[in-house]
Amino acid sequence: MILNKKITVCLLACFMFVSATAYDVLLEVKGAAFVPTSQPFRDIYGDIGQFGLELTAGSLLTHLYAFSSIDFLIKNGETIGLASPTKVNMIDLAVGVKYFVPFNHGDFYVGVGVQPTYLSITNQGQGPIEPAQWNCGGVAKVGAIFNMPHSFFADIFFDYSFAKFNASTVPSSPVTTTNTNGCVFGIGFGYRFN
Repeated sequence: MILNKKITVCLLACFMFVSATAYDVLLEVKGAAFVPTSQPFRDIYGDIGQFGLELTAGSLLTHLYAFSSIDFLIKNGETIGLASPTKVNMIDLAVGVKYFVPFNHGDFYVGVGVQPTYLSITNQGQGPIEPAQWNCGGVAKVGAIFNMPHSFFADIFFDYSFAKFNASTVPSSPVTTTNTNGCVFGIGFGYRFN
């Protein structure tokens, strides 16, 4: 619980500092398809949708931006073997940097960041698999922002996120290690303050 508060305070401080010193601020809501690279995770939960918010801020002169995001994923599935109902809840918090390359109708970008991930798995009849855990992973991003009228924009992106939870951190997990690595393909819509 103390770690959660420290992470939240750190993210809020980063948001405030970057926003106060930035000349260009982008705020967006996004939706995406999450494609796990782990075959057991895919077998249990299948196709997964994820949604979230992202704040990107930086200087138009240097093309270097800081970003912070939060993404949510909730999905029901069936355990391997017993086929009993299971549910995964995952929250990704990310902080990192993006490099923007302007073009006529917007910006291309690449980015990397640190991504603390919260994982909770619940199996029917067993309740929550104790304890739900935080683990630190990372994210790599590539995308294109297309400017729209009145400072609105669309963001088409591809992310690769990774975090690994060992059986020792998630006891009684349906698989020995829960690998939450995956490709994220999506679109975001937002407003650009500049």
